[in-house]
Amino acid sequence: MRKLTDEVREELRRTHGGELRVIEVEGHEGLALVVKAPDRKAWAAAFDGLGKPAGRIDALHNLLVDCVVWPEAAALPAALDEVPALPELVWPVLAGLAGAPEDELQAIPLSKLGAEERAELAAAGLTEGRLAELMATTRGASQHVALRVGTALWLLKCPSSSHYAASRRLSLQGKVFEGLYRLALNAIEWPTSEAVATVFERAPGLASAVGEVVMELCGSEAKLRVGGI
Repeated sequence: MRKLTDEVREELRRTHGGELRVIEVEGHEGLALVVKAPDRKAWAAAFDGLGKPAGRIDALHNLLVDCVVWPEAAALPAALDEVPALPELVWPVLAGLAGAPEDELQAIPLSKLGAEERAELAAAGLTEGRLAELMATTRGASQHVALRVGTALWLLKCPSSSHYAASRRLSLQGKVFEGLYRLALNAIEWPTSEAVATVFERAPGLASAVGEVVMELCGSEAKLRVGGI
């Protein structure tokens, strides 16, 4: 295995860009990996695999293999033999690079937006009149909420039943990430879905997190009260 010299680091930055992480394991001198952010395809495969208890180990292993840019592929098995749990150890790093939020995203009812949030939306181009229209409906397919995503505020609507059904069909086919991805884009009210899709391509982990918020908006976590008549 080549040493991770300054020349190698510079070569990796030129080839893969600056969003790289060097990973070393304490107590294992000389063992180092350089990983890049997962792309949408790699994240989707891992996310879908993680949903299957028997597929978790393979999903994490394959994600690591997809994201390692150094050392060369032939040297990676030796690193995995030295630290077999490496894919599980590295998972939080790769999730962070994919844009997955550290904390659970929280939807905020529009009625609870403060003056600062309103001013922020106005500065981004959302007029008070349009915001008032969105706030006028609070249930059903017209329900709208705000979501803090990094330094931006996004507005989401509850998707239609047909969009929800299409997402669930994909999930049942094993394409859980794709279902959440499409559901999230269908829920975007502000900014445009095109702008959000660009963000999701760079941060597929964020796409799955937003999709899970939208699932809750669709009532997936709602509790029923059942009684006789």
